[in-house]
Amino acid sequence: MFNTSFLPADYEAPKSIGNYLKLQDGETKIRILSLPLLGWEDWEDKKPVRYKMDNKPEFSNDPLKPLKHFWAMIVWNYTDQKIQIFQVTQATIIRELVSLIEDSDWGTPFRYDIKIKKTGKEMQTKYSVTAVPHRAITKDIMDAYAAKPIFLEALFHNADPFLVNGLHTEGCFYLETALKDENKHLTLYITDDQLKELTDLIGDDEEYEQTLLTNLQKHFGIKEYKDLPSNKFASVLASVKLHAQQRLEKEMGTSKQLPF
Repeated sequence: MFNTSFLPADYEAPKSIGNYLKLQDGETKIRILSLPLLGWEDWEDKKPVRYKMDNKPEFSNDPLKPLKHFWAMIVWNYTDQKIQIFQVTQATIIRELVSLIEDSDWGTPFRYDIKIKKTGKEMQTKYSVTAVPHRAITKDIMDAYAAKPIFLEALFHNADPFLVNGLHTEGCFYLETALKDENKHLTLYITDDQLKELTDLIGDDEEYEQTLLTNLQKHFGIKEYKDLPSNKFASVLASVKLHAQQRLEKEMGTSKQLPF
């Protein structure tokens, strides 16, 4: 008998899975794997333009589209089994994440999974956030993180976070053992050699140095480079290197690489 079925009964068209998490209808389960990058998002020529928290423009490019506060984090998407960037601008999600973080029963969201439920359409869209009981990050997720280096700071420079060679955002895995009490600061600080590496890269750029020190005080509660916790050195150094590279390109009018 002639088979009139053009496609197999169980056929499903393969879907494209991007590098950025897009919440679908229903439930999405994730594990947050990095500290959040915080800032402001605007749009220009249909492309996002992002600014650091302390550099918010007075006006947006389009008066009808106000600036949006955002969080950008590296996450593991359980549905797609993939490392992705999750940029959050929805105030509801941000509020509920903050509520979990400030709840002593939950705390830092590195030790538990999060389920985000999306319902409704367009202006009627609603989100809810639920925490899953604490459990350690599995080795396969850590391996996937290591295999896909991402540098979140590139978002502030209109660069691709997945294509910044030699730079990456530090994962949160060290917190599993280092943060036994979230109200205590780590007491291991950067070495003299690390301090010299930072100051040599910054050079005589006083404006950038002041901005960097302001950010260090805001995020880590320190006023001097020497007080930087050792586990924060890699991420701060990566940001300083990127700034130094861009400063050189601007001065030289070329894309010459720095020797590091």
